[in-house]
Amino acid sequence: MQNEVRCMIKNLSRRRFLQLTGISTTGLVLGASGLAYWRHRKNSFIPLPAELPESAQTFNLFVHIETDDTVHIVVHRSEMGQGIRTGFAQVVAEELQADWQHIVVVQADGASSYGSQSTDSSRSMRDNYQRLREMGASARHMLEHAAAKYWGISPDLCQAQNHQVVRQDNLATLRFGELALTAATLSPPSLPELTFKNKDQFKYIGKKIPSVDLNDIVLGQAKYSADLQFPNTLYACIQRSPVLGDEVDHAGSAESIADVNGLSGVRKVHPIGIPTSKSQFKPLAGIAVVADSTWQALKAKRALNIQWKNKEEHSKFNSDDYIQELKNNLNKSGKILRQKGDTQAALNRSNNKHSAAYTLPYLAQAPMEPMAVVVLYDKKNINVWAGVQDPQNTKWQLHLHLGHDYDDIHVHVPLLGGSFGRKASPDFVLEAAEIAMHFPGNTLQLQWSREDDIQHSYYHSASAVQLEAGFNDNREINAWHAKSCFPSIAATFSGKEEYPASWEMELGLVNTPFVIEHETVECFSAVAHTRSGLMRSVSNIQHAFAVGSFVDELAIASGRDNVAMWLAMIGRDRYIDYSDHGYELGNYSESLTDFPFDNRRLKHVLHWVAEHSSYKATASSGSGCGLSCHYSFLTYVGIAVKVRLEQNQLKVDEVHCAIDCGTVVNPDRVIAQSEGAIVMALSAVLMGNISFKDGQVEQSNFHDYPVLRMHQTPKIRVHIVNSDTKPTGAGEPVMPVVAASLTNAIVAAGGERIRDLPVNKIYRV
Repeated sequence: MQNEVRCMIKNLSRRRFLQLTGISTTGLVLGASGLAYWRHRKNSFIPLPAELPESAQTFNLFVHIETDDTVHIVVHRSEMGQGIRTGFAQVVAEELQADWQHIVVVQADGASSYGSQSTDSSRSMRDNYQRLREMGASARHMLEHAAAKYWGISPDLCQAQNHQVVRQDNLATLRFGELALTAATLSPPSLPELTFKNKDQFKYIGKKIPSVDLNDIVLGQAKYSADLQFPNTLYACIQRSPVLGDEVDHAGSAESIADVNGLSGVRKVHPIGIPTSKSQFKPLAGIAVVADSTWQALKAKRALNIQWKNKEEHSKFNSDDYIQELKNNLNKSGKILRQKGDTQAALNRSNNKHSAAYTLPYLAQAPMEPMAVVVLYDKKNINVWAGVQDPQNTKWQLHLHLGHDYDDIHVHVPLLGGSFGRKASPDFVLEAAEIAMHFPGNTLQLQWSREDDIQHSYYHSASAVQLEAGFNDNREINAWHAKSCFPSIAATFSGKEEYPASWEMELGLVNTPFVIEHETVECFSAVAHTRSGLMRSVSNIQHAFAVGSFVDELAIASGRDNVAMWLAMIGRDRYIDYSDHGYELGNYSESLTDFPFDNRRLKHVLHWVAEHSSYKATASSGSGCGLSCHYSFLTYVGIAVKVRLEQNQLKVDEVHCAIDCGTVVNPDRVIAQSEGAIVMALSAVLMGNISFKDGQVEQSNFHDYPVLRMHQTPKIRVHIVNSDTKPTGAGEPVMPVVAASLTNAIVAAGGERIRDLPVNKIYRV
């Protein structure tokens, strides 16, 4: 293990800990500094404060050991099913030599003292793994030295084991709780003084430890936003503008609003939001209904007959036409992001060229738990309980929207019932807070319906990708031109036509792993007619689909096997950095020294799925196996999909997945995340389509935006590559690899090459 300096650890007073976290404690408290909130936001599309709070650069990881032996571990990232609350605890407990039965996980509120709380980009464990180990090792060191002080012996004779320190010369023991107060008087060790466990000594890291929330979830006692109950609660729902930027026609809607205002249980019906195309996280324009119960609020909302004033900008927007427009844009002049050699000249010289264009429709995240939030305004403080991915940004956006004092806004984070990027956008929290300001002293709960979620999301944008390659006389690819057109997420915040950002293009297109003499990667601007946001794996979705499909097409065109084509294009074993032609790889905000892009690991996962799926033996009339691989979020994934085609009916039989995400803290969660990503990806590839007509979303629920059902779900096998490298992402990297593997399998089974998703436009699924 590398003993690199990642943080500073300090013994905190109980008073200071209370100031930073609001948690009262006795015993030993350690805080770790580093990773301020804004570290990962330097290239962000999210509006940032002009000045950073001083506390954003202080302590943001906390472990405290009580005199009753309880070890509290404060988790500052949101739990949405990925298992981060359990994973953080496993790492600390490992180096602390703690007894798992004494571990208690505390969920952090949104506060700048916690550093980055943004739970996205599959980075929570990679950001904090080393710091968590140092925290655990530091606490163990201090407990051992406290025991040495008590016994009056050398610390070398004191060893922590299973929540107690054992005296090696006579096997006397002291519990952690008995040593906590003495340990609290000691200074934390320096990094060179720390010792860390070897992998073969791990008791918790790498083990299938059950989730710390499992019992509560199974017994129905886990608390999500909608489960929270407070006295004096009012309930709200909103009828929002169906077209981005539309506003309420108050004159045409006045009679309906007055009628609903008079319904039993209705407290207030009033306008909300701002009619603007520069939507950012602001509430959409609409009419809010506040009532004494959820049912009364929903009933009143359905009774509303709101008239809308259309703006020409988006009211004639049709997504089918728009996707064709994106394809047409690829024939214009774009913005070159990476270039090597003279691609066009090489293509002109080639006697064997191949090109193809691929499109994806809009997609919605559709988490199983729609958005819900509880707000209490007491004329000074705003307390919010919301399942959000970034409570600090939520707090900041509330400050911007309401003009309320930042320090008087408090964001508490219950469990999230899924998110997939949707709850990184806190628009629903701003809605609830805006309404709650009219009802000081009352708790207000805002509940989105499934229809609200499907029709007012921050969608994954529609896209078009065109790839062209040329072979030389030796049947080698020596020219590659990649083009991508989609509205950048930044357009949601600027309200203007935007080129995709460099970080969006580095998700699978700028950072292809190939050795090609002449390369050009180009992007094209597009107008955003909808709100766009994060979705699991972001623009890796369209780029991995296009690249993985195109490699298969090149293999067929050159008479090669799919795997052989991949290996030929990936080339010799090497670390990839593109410095030979002047491009600096962003590498998911990590240095290439700490997290090198190693093409050997990509080859390995490809070989594994090829071998274990027996893909060569699968091809027969009506059956086929397709392969692809991809690097995203510093993780390497290979996927093989087996399908059958019978009279235009497609059946997905098996999916084999190999994932190399470095050191794995909890393999059970990595397997679950991989399985979930495969099911989500199959849903999107087979059936996913959010379509717009006259600016409005045509889908509304799972009957017309379906997810995979049990009878459609294949057998799934996930293999985790054994690795000693640093932990990388697990929640997102599997998602984008499925599409190309599936469509390649359809071709292998004798079916059509599908370049325009979803698959159910061609086949019954």
